[in-house]
Amino acid sequence: YFGARTITVRAVDPSGASASDLFSVTVTAVEDPPNIAAFPGFIQFPRDTIVTVNVWDFAEDPDMPDSLLAFIFDATNDSLLRDFHPQTGLLTLASFGNFSGDVDMTVTAIDTAGNSDSKSVLVRIDAVTGIDDVQNSGVPTRFTLSQNYPNPFNPITRIRYNLPKSATVQLSVFNILGEQVVVLVDQKQLSGRYEVAFDGSQLSSGLYFYRIVAGNFREVRKMVLIR
Repeated sequence: YFGARTITVRAVDPSGASASDLFSVTVTAVEDPPNIAAFPGFIQFPRDTIVTVNVWDFAEDPDMPDSLLAFIFDATNDSLLRDFHPQTGLLTLASFGNFSGDVDMTVTAIDTAGNSDSKSVLVRIDAVTGIDDVQNSGVPTRFTLSQNYPNPFNPITRIRYNLPKSATVQLSVFNILGEQVVVLVDQKQLSGRYEVAFDGSQLSSGLYFYRIVAGNFREVRKMVLIR
């Protein structure tokens, strides 16, 4: 409750004489804090996939729509990629590189008055196991650059490549004008199978190219970002 009310106080003595007075009480309205207690406390997914959560489904605020709330997603390990779209309320989680394991994430909702509520979330990223891993566990026999997955993507995708021998590797992303957008890898690597996560949250929708240069091996592939 908030608002103004007038209260009457009346006193009566033993003889029956009385006196009264009036005073006003005003209760000032304040914004109630948001509530995100319903947000899942545990999220689990394989490292070769991404998971999307609609944060607005788990946020409540009696004074304003969820779209006006600000959200912060802190994590104890930056290998958990977090991308939030305030226009849609969608949070995308993914593993960076080959990371697997547990990450503590804190979700905080903040209203326009600065009131906040937080929820601790355990995020478990599982290593990928199975027949394919056994078959692919050996050293690659040739250089390859795989098609990114997912494709089209929004905003995170994964790029895999194989090195049959040690090489200086440069993996870069270019826009449709041929301008370099980002260098994902630029170092010497041992033979093996590699996977890199690419976060396009700072880019606009459109066609992009990713190119690998490893020794004498060069290959270019296309990918589509849809925002």
